[in-house]
Amino acid sequence: MPFFSLKLRFLMGLRDLAENLRHAFLLFPQFCFGYGLIELSQDQALLGFLKAYGVDYPDKTFELDKTTSKLLAMFIQGTVFFAIRLTVHDRMIQRVWNNVLE
Repeated sequence: MPFFSLKLRFLMGLRDLAENLRHAFLLFPQFCFGYGLIELSQDQALLGFLKAYGVDYPDKTFELDKTTSKLLAMFIQGTVFFAIRLTVHDRMIQRVWNNVLE
């Protein structure tokens, strides 16, 4: 019996770790996009499965409570990386670095 309780505790720990990593990986645009597509496809598959068995389930695929965190993270990342791109393109970093060294 103690083996099953230890295994359950280990699995709960892994689930918590996976949830924390999922939130931490929102920093990467590829993860935001990929995980968002996976969630949308899972919802669509669930709706198709339920419809095949005649269960009427409301379609909440594009509800903002599911997509808000990923859209917000991608908007912030896009803004930050675009600003970095503009500073590199205008050689602003080189000008600031030269002013610091002088």
